Amino acid sequence: MAIRISSEKASEISKAIYGIDAIATSFPGEIDQNFKLDTAGGKSFMLKISDPNASSKFLDFQKKIHEHLAAKGLDLNVPHLITPSENTG
Repeated sequence: MAIRISSEKASEISKAIYGIDAIATSFPGEIDQNFKLDTAGGKSFMLKISDPNASSKFLDFQKKIHEHLAAKGLDLNVPHLITPSENTG
């Protein structure tokens, strides 16, 4: 990933796009930049920032894997994907 996002910028992105006012902490990822978002109310989220040149097919594949695992009802902590239009308050 050529562009690196700071934790401060990730916090700004989460507020501007998702309406989540949180402190972002970077954590490792194989391809994407990942941030844990912690809100004052005790909620936690994960923000994944993909390379701007990433294939839309690859991104869709990642989304489908999350949806598939979540639908299986397995004893796994699978992130729930949210879109900018969802109210996460």
